[in-house]
Amino acid sequence: METTGSDGKDFGRDVETADTDGEVFGWGVETVGRDREDFGWDVETVGRDREAFGWDVETVGRDGEASGWDVETAGCDGEAFGWEDVKTTGCDGEAFGWDVETAGCDGEAFGWDVETEGCDGETFGWEVETTGCDGEAFGWDVETAGCDGEAFGWDVETAGCDGEAFGWDVETAGCDGEAFGWDVDTTGCDKEVFGWYMKATGCDGEVFRWDVETVGCDREVFGWDVETAGCDGGAFG
Repeated sequence: METTGSDGKDFGRDVETADTDGEVFGWGVETVGRDREDFGWDVETVGRDREAFGWDVETVGRDGEASGWDVETAGCDGEAFGWEDVKTTGCDGEAFGWDVETAGCDGEAFGWDVETEGCDGETFGWEVETTGCDGEAFGWDVETAGCDGEAFGWDVETAGCDGEAFGWDVETAGCDGEAFGWDVDTTGCDKEVFGWYMKATGCDGEVFRWDVETVGCDREVFGWDVETAGCDGGAFG
């Protein structure tokens, strides 16, 4: 459904107008007073409280106990299933089902955006833990000192950038890359990938399913081009 002042995309249903609330399963709607993008839902408006599917958000103070969550504000402690926005010193976020704990930003999350000193991210299902940026994620963007990335299904762990990923972009001292399904491990650049581009100290390349392991650049590939200090090549198979 789409009306004046109302955009919507959904899985399940989308019910939205300028003044209409909806209970949905998987939808995104954006209106004048209300933005939401989510699986489950997320709502953001100027002065509106609402009880919905598994949450209650109380506007400015953003404190709430609801069906399946608790978010505490200033310290940003929370166990949540479906909640909208908590903005504090250590943690800004839009979330659906997650746990964010402190300024250090520990969390298990399913669909959220958390922005802290050590961890900026838009995510759908992930866990980000500290300044070092540990995480198990499915669809997220994390940006820290050791780990910049847009990802869909991946695990990035520390400044060394360890990860199992399905479609992501990670950029660190040892590992720059756009990838679809890969595992990049450390500054040494160990990885198993399916379709990606990696540029690092030991490994520059455009590849389609390959494994490059270290600065020495060992790999098994199917369709790729890698150019490094120890390994120049154009190959298919």
